[in-house]
Amino acid sequence: MNTVEALTKLGETIETDTRAKDEAKKNSSRGKRKQRAGNLIVITGPSGVGKGTLVHKLLPRMDKLKYSVSVTTRANRPGEIEGESYFFRTRSEFEDMISRVPLWSGRVCR
Repeated sequence: MNTVEALTKLGETIETDTRAKDEAKKNSSRGKRKQRAGNLIVITGPSGVGKGTLVHKLLPRMDKLKYSVSVTTRANRPGEIEGESYFFRTRSEFEDMISRVPLWSGRVCR
């Protein structure tokens, strides 16, 4: 089984588990509105190993999978789009963002 197949299988398992939990909560909450918890999958690796390729192959296969745009201090590469591929910031801007917004706050920095 290759990496894409393994992550697709993991995603299907998470989606099935999430649907079952959502249904159980819906049946037990009796109209109470609760915030749903999600599952976080982090794809990491050194530059050039195919993280982006892997993610772009997974996104069409998993409807509930969402892509989170990261902030980077590196220069953009040909074809990369601000706010879509990454949020490109200078080192100074990035350090300022960190000083203004605690990472645990749950806020999105743009």
